[in-house]
Amino acid sequence: RGLGDVYKRQELHSIRSLRDEIKFWERALERIRNKSPVGSPQFDAVPCNSGVSNRVQDRVENTRSIEEIIAEKKAELEAKERELTEYIMTVDDSLVRRAMYLRHVCCKSWNAVAMDIGGDNTADTIRKAHDRFIKRNL
Repeated sequence: RGLGDVYKRQELHSIRSLRDEIKFWERALERIRNKSPVGSPQFDAVPCNSGVSNRVQDRVENTRSIEEIIAEKKAELEAKERELTEYIMTVDDSLVRRAMYLRHVCCKSWNAVAMDIGGDNTADTIRKAHDRFIKRNL
């Protein structure tokens, strides 16, 4: 296996990683917003040189910065989902194609993948079919 194969395998997991990162930044933003009484009447009349205004301004800037990061990560996620879906659509095996989409684009557990696919498929049989495909093709 070459470096390209390692890269392709990492790409399969990149969507889950990006979603986790977006959640991280959303939690950080929520923490800042919960601390920040920006827009509350008590801060509207605070003089600019009080030090309180500087803290409020810092929170506003941090909020904007994190909102930009979240927007960039969401755009990156959307592009990766499109790219990965295009790749998955080239897979000949219907079961593997559905399993890959549900697992890597929808980020579902193997049990949830098996339930969505239905039939007599178990999480283990679907995972093994997926892994065999990956081993043969990546």
